[in-house]
Amino acid sequence: MDIIVLTGNANTGKTTTLNLLFEKMSNLNNVEILKKNEIEGNNDFSAILKCGPKKIGIISYGDYIDDFIKVFDSFEKEQLDILICSSRNKETENSVFQFIFNKLASRHSIKLVLRTFPTNELNSMAENIANAIIVVLQNKYLNV
Repeated sequence: MDIIVLTGNANTGKTTTLNLLFEKMSNLNNVEILKKNEIEGNNDFSAILKCGPKKIGIISYGDYIDDFIKVFDSFEKEQLDILICSSRNKETENSVFQFIFNKLASRHSIKLVLRTFPTNELNSMAENIANAIIVVLQNKYLNV
């Protein structure tokens, strides 16, 4: 599985960006939503999309290691081609960041790491990052 990671500090637009990415991807031709689970009480979610022959997973909750691992394990069983996920910039023990870069990187290929940052233009940043991820997906994986 190839992995695209969106990392950043708390409240810098990671979940906003991945929600926008999901919305944009679900409106593309030849994309089917196979599964979407939302966490009650906030905007975090996980989803699996089928884009042509490729299965793409999205996990927005990069703050919660136990939830992340649970969803990641179920996604691994789904034999995803690509995972797009978020992680806070914490290099603390038992963080999603450590799990991605220390555990997953030994079994999977981290292809792209993008970072959010504090800004007064959160929606603009989220739009630009979501569009950049779509371009990478289209050029590298979806051949459209």
